[in-house]
Amino acid sequence: MCVFGWGPSSNVFDVMDLLQVLGLSPVVNFAYMPLHWRSDTSFGEVFLNAVTPEAALELWGILDGMQFEGESECLTVRWATKVQGLDALIQKYRNSSAMHPSVPVKAKPHLFDDGRCSRFPDPTRKLAKPRRHA
Repeated sequence: MCVFGWGPSSNVFDVMDLLQVLGLSPVVNFAYMPLHWRSDTSFGEVFLNAVTPEAALELWGILDGMQFEGESECLTVRWATKVQGLDALIQKYRNSSAMHPSVPVKAKPHLFDDGRCSRFPDPTRKLAKPRRHA
């Protein structure tokens, strides 16, 4: 799923902190919030994978429409349309430039096990250096 509406200073760890407070971090096994490279700010979206379809519906029900104090925009949840499932996400990102050593940790895709960050599988080829976003 993709959750839109995060503030520009947000990162993947902010999302996981919120999920922990809500008691939902154990139901997420993948999280990725792309960032603008030059400004180090969020595009406002995070990609999450839930451990079960029921957990995905629970996340959706809680996050969709959530509004943070001082923010004008509410969170909006949508199904991710291009890639579904943990195995597919790992295959998509393990050789992605998003995993390059020059990318800050907070800007990389992350795997989680029971709410704790776990090791992403090693790439199977040399990682290209990411292109800078404008």
